[in-house]
Amino acid sequence: YSLKLNMKKLDALTTTRFFAALTVIFFHGGKEFFPLNLYPITPLFTSGPVFVSYFFVLSGFILAYVYYRPKEKFSFNYFWGARFARIYPVYLFSFGLIITDHIDSIIITNPIKLWSNLALVQAWIPQYALSFNIAAWSLSVEAFFYLVFPFVMLWAYRQNFRRIVTTSSLIWLSSQIIHIYLVNKLGTESHNFLYYNPLFHLNAFLVGIGGGIWFQSKGKSQAIQQKRNSRAFLLSLLLIGGILLWNYHPAKAGSVSIHIPLANGILAPLFLLTITNLALDKTKISKILSHPFLVLLGEASYALYIVHI
Repeated sequence: YSLKLNMKKLDALTTTRFFAALTVIFFHGGKEFFPLNLYPITPLFTSGPVFVSYFFVLSGFILAYVYYRPKEKFSFNYFWGARFARIYPVYLFSFGLIITDHIDSIIITNPIKLWSNLALVQAWIPQYALSFNIAAWSLSVEAFFYLVFPFVMLWAYRQNFRRIVTTSSLIWLSSQIIHIYLVNKLGTESHNFLYYNPLFHLNAFLVGIGGGIWFQSKGKSQAIQQKRNSRAFLLSLLLIGGILLWNYHPAKAGSVSIHIPLANGILAPLFLLTITNLALDKTKISKILSHPFLVLLGEASYALYIVHI
């Protein structure tokens, strides 16, 4: 997320992308190895699908931080060009690597399956959501977010902050209610539709946008009590960790009759609390996370994420 020169670069947030990407990598290949196969390490370090939602919240937050300029004209071409240049070349490279694994069958591959991946729309088609590069479904979701983001900004320019927060909160809440109902009603047969369709992840992105607008317009200029802010940051991490541990624990399975999935944005408010508190932090926490080496890892996280399969 390249920031304009006149903006404060949020290096600590960049670093968090690396750690979130690691959970996805460990989820796809690591849960069976020591010490990742031990409780409580397993749920904390291999909950990749949950932390994909963190990426969606962070994406909305950063994009709003960079592009929320009510007094300026929004450039659609500049925004879409910048997003395309950032994600597609590396994605295309990763797709080429994956294709070498399917070279014997590529001629008889369904053209829709092939072109949906090239066009980054595979997450909309349940049977192709995890085709070829299985990690790329989230890029398909991000592509949808990039498509709608300018229109969200144009709407936000004409609203007061309270209406922005209320709208994003209501969309998040209604999305969670609908998703939980459908998960328990439709079951595993509709797994790809329920867990990878971009519409079920839009709520997390919008929560991030709301937080980014607050930070850009109000938060970054406020006098923050750093001790209180640090406590809130650590509390958010403890709550996220506690929920992951509870959700993974075998005893939990028989204690609830309704399945509440964590991978479709239900933790978005906690993720936003983590992000905003870290963005406001000026203590040793942010200084450590802003170390150039860690920031470099964060900047490389997208490439690592998309080629790790």
